[in-house]
Amino acid sequence: MKGERPVEDNVNELIDDVRIAAESSAAAQMVVSLDSGEVLYVNPAASRFYGWKEETLTAMFIDDLDPGLLSETRANMFAAGSGAIASAAIRTMSRSHFVSSGDRRDVDLFAGTMSTKNAAAALLHVVIRESKGAGGAGGVVVDKKTVESIVHDFNNQLTVIRGVAALLREYEREISTLTNDLDIIDRATDRSVSLLHRLREHIG
Repeated sequence: MKGERPVEDNVNELIDDVRIAAESSAAAQMVVSLDSGEVLYVNPAASRFYGWKEETLTAMFIDDLDPGLLSETRANMFAAGSGAIASAAIRTMSRSHFVSSGDRRDVDLFAGTMSTKNAAAALLHVVIRESKGAGGAGGVVVDKKTVESIVHDFNNQLTVIRGVAALLREYEREISTLTNDLDIIDRATDRSVSLLHRLREHIG
C-alpha cells in the first residue's frame, strides 16, 4: 500500500481546487500559507486589483500587502493553545491593503482555512473586494431572505453535480482518467457544502 503523498503535493492539490473556480472569477482571490505567510496563488482578478503581475504577487508575503494580518488571523483561527484550526474557521474582516502604486485600498476580506491531509499544513483562502463604505462594514446590507434563497438554489446545483459524479463513477474503471477529475468534484462539492453551512451560521 502506498504511503502518504508529500505535504507539498497535498498543498498543490488544494491550490488546484481553488484555481478551478478562481481563474475565471471577477473577485480577487489568493491562497496564503498560514505557516509562513507566503502568497502561494493569486487569480487574474487579484493581479488586476493590486496592479502587480501574478508572478510578482506569488513572490510576496501577505504581510507585504497587509502587515499584521497573518498574526491576527492565526490568533483568531487557531484554537487557543492547541495549534489546531478551530472549527468553522472562517471570517469576514475589513482591512487596508497596499497596491502597486504605493497607496492603500480599503478592502473587505472573506477568509477561510483549508488544511492538507493529516492537517500537516494549513492554508488561507482569501476573497478580496474593495470596501464600498466606511466604518469597516463595507456598506453592505445583508438581506437574510435573499441569502437563504441563493443558498437554497446553490445547494440544489450541488446536488445535481454530486449526482452526476456518482453516475460517472460507474464508468471510471473503463476511463481511468475520470478518477482524479471525480475526486476534484467530490472535494469541491464537500467544501462548498461546508461553506453554505457556515454562511447560514454567519447570517443567523
